[in-house]
Amino acid sequence: MLIAVSDLELAALVAIATTLGAGVGGVIAGLIALRVEQQRRKHDRQREQQVEERDLKEAARLVDEELRDAVGLIGDAIYEGRWRASQRVLSASVYTAYRSVLAISLSDAAWSDVSRAYQEFNRVNWERARAASALPGGGEHVPVWSDAVERADLQEVGLIAIEARVALAPFADPPDSTGLLRDGAEEVAARVFPLPEELDEILRPLLDDHQPSNSGDDEAPAS
Repeated sequence: MLIAVSDLELAALVAIATTLGAGVGGVIAGLIALRVEQQRRKHDRQREQQVEERDLKEAARLVDEELRDAVGLIGDAIYEGRWRASQRVLSASVYTAYRSVLAISLSDAAWSDVSRAYQEFNRVNWERARAASALPGGGEHVPVWSDAVERADLQEVGLIAIEARVALAPFADPPDSTGLLRDGAEEVAARVFPLPEELDEILRPLLDDHQPSNSGDDEAPAS
């Protein structure tokens, strides 16, 4: 009942209360205080929601930018066997700074895609450092990914990075957001990492293994 009272009705009640005495005036004052408190709470909820949406947008855009940089580095490693800048690594600094915002705000599936990408980045960085340290000069100018199977693994990491970008696209709204959401990670990865002919026989089967298998899902049970 009290919540349904409008501001105009309260104003009318206040006018009436002035003619009816202090008792009624106290009731009206309570109604007014309740309405003010309701409006304050509503305003606070709206403000909190706006802050949360702003923080998520900021985190998603910055992390997406870091993911795009990672995709470029992965492309270098796949086709050249190394980063163009030898000291580069797959960065996780932005993700580390904003991961708490993403963890709270993203759905379970989206958070899983993003966190998985950075777990893979950490693994690749560690394996690259270990491999480079065993090469002459610490691998400064020597290709680290000379083995085709290792490069196939990087192709998979690149796909995982693009899956993370797809998860963030609704919030980050990057320039290629439409393509990411329309085509999905598999198709985008095929465009971003077109397979060199000499690696196709090795890389393509490994990438196909990433596809979830639905065989038998729609088959009728054997009689």
